[in-house]
Amino acid sequence: MNIQINGKSFVTGGNSVVINNGTIKVDGQIIQDGLVGNVAVTIVGNVGSIKCDGSVSVEGNVGGDIKCGGSTHIEGDVMNNVSCGGSCHSGKIGGSVSAGGSIKTS
Repeated sequence: MNIQINGKSFVTGGNSVVINNGTIKVDGQIIQDGLVGNVAVTIVGNVGSIKCDGSVSVEGNVGGDIKCGGSTHIEGDVMNNVSCGGSCHSGKIGGSVSAGGSIKTS
């Protein structure tokens, strides 16, 4: 999986992504910290689960849950649940969806 943060790329073999208070962790290990302001995060490839306090885009499938404070844009499918404070755009979703904005699935 490749994680792009404000245009900078990090290649990781991890599964679980957590983005909280300006710190990005993959499988519990910090890959970037000290981020401030509006952070643009794109995950390229499949990921197990995502938990973040902002928005996130995924160019692949999500094997577990997504919990975000902002919007989600998933080009693939989500196998479990999605909970986001903003809009949710995704392929098929295997579980429930809770969004503060619009919900669009294919």
